[in-house]
Amino acid sequence: MTLVPLLSDVLLLLATLALAAYCWRLAQRLKAFNDVDSGLGGSIATLSLQVDELKNTLEKAMADSDAAGAALDQATDRANDSIGHLEMLIAAAEDVDISTSENPEAEPEAEPAEAIIQFRARRSELEEDV
Repeated sequence: MTLVPLLSDVLLLLATLALAAYCWRLAQRLKAFNDVDSGLGGSIATLSLQVDELKNTLEKAMADSDAAGAALDQATDRANDSIGHLEMLIAAAEDVDISTSENPEAEPEAEPAEAIIQFRARRSELEEDV
């Protein structure tokens, strides 16, 4: 009967040695896995830096596009103001052309007003298309 306790002690020792070898091998793999130079840890660190750089670049691009949008809005407002001034100049030029070409003393005809109305209608049609 002294053989059974001895046999159980030997099996327990072998199991302990096998478990120790498994833990040692696992530690080696984990060390290689987390190696900053060649392992996955290095890849994760590199990707993390790239993500930070991409985030900064994206924020800068968004700020630049917002500034460009604001500048475009201002330019559009100035263009709309210029359109109104051009409409008045065209109407005035047509009044002058009609009055000087036919009869300098005659009153201007109603065509310039119609032309202005048509021009504004065309402009509103173009804005609706956009």
